[in-house]
Amino acid sequence: MADQDASVKYKRSEARKVAAKITQHAMANPGVPLNMLGFSAGTAEAIFALEYLPETVQINTVVLLGTSISRDYDLTKALQHVKGHVYLYTSTP
Repeated sequence: MADQDASVKYKRSEARKVAAKITQHAMANPGVPLNMLGFSAGTAEAIFALEYLPETVQINTVVLLGTSISRDYDLTKALQHVKGHVYLYTSTP
């Protein structure tokens, strides 16, 4: 996934591709639990990908490591696609 210097526009573009792949996998494998892992800049892409999923696709568990998205970012739309839990791991400098 994108590095820290990638633009939000680029990350959103990549997230659309990820969401399409997740959707395709979910449709080909109905009932199979889906989990998501995002690391560093990939956490923003993971959150954006969740936002782009259709209503019918649900992710069971999301793990975000070293999140690189603003603490003020509204996760409402993304969280509508999570039926289990979101685990967020950070460290302080």
